[in-house]
Amino acid sequence: MQQTRGLVHFLSFDCETQAMRDQLLATLKSHGVKQGPCGKRSARLRPTLCFEEKHAQRYLTALDKACAELS
Repeated sequence: MQQTRGLVHFLSFDCETQAMRDQLLATLKSHGVKQGPCGKRSARLRPTLCFEEKHAQRYLTALDKACAELS
């Protein structure tokens, strides 16, 4: 991941390439996280309004697993 940006519930980050981003999003989906693409190589997270710390922890765990699988 490269540049990370956002505020509260609207977060995004860039991947080096579009293919890498697409692969990461597919891997996240296999871990139960639906996250959408944005632009050429960015991924955007827009969780529901009922988003608590436990949900953030689940997301970070899934993201760590996905990144580990892809590295």
